[in-house]
Formats: sequence, structure tokens, C-alpha cells
Amino acid sequence: MTETISLRIDKDTRKKMNKVCDELGLSLSTAFNMYAKVIAREKRIPLSLDLNNTYNLETQKAIHNVINKKNLSKAFNSIDELMEDLDA
Repeated sequence: MTETISLRIDKDTRKKMNKVCDELGLSLSTAFNMYAKVIAREKRIPLSLDLNNTYNLETQKAIHNVINKKNLSKAFNSIDELMEDLDA
């Protein structure tokens, strides 16, 4: 048994969503039903709502270091040179 629901969505978003659904061979109704079934099955909203990057603090620091060329390993000219340095 199916039920009808009504929702509001802005025109531009609907247009873009409809284009993607068309390319996938889906109707908007099918796409919303698929989304609803994932929510029901997984008991969660399958959408990231992060306000910032999903990187943890350690990864953020590593990215910062690479951008600023800090705390980087020295350069090696060969695998043998790297392996020798690792054994030191």
C-alpha cells in the first residue's frame, strides 16, 4: 500500500535533481522512495551534515604541514637510500 506525500522544493533544485534522475533512468518519485527506504533500513539519514571538512585534527595538521612545507621527510634519490635511512 502506498501513500501520497507533498513536499516543497525550490525550482532550481528540482530541475537539477530531475536532470540527474533522468540520466539514471529514474523518476523523482522513485528517487525519493529509494532515499526513504535507505533511511528506514539503516535508521539514519544517509547524508553528511558537516559544517567543516571531515578531516580529523591529525589530518588537518598534516595538510597544513604539506601546504606550508613543514615537518616533511627529506628527499631520497632511490629506494635503497630510503631503506638505508630507515635502518639508521
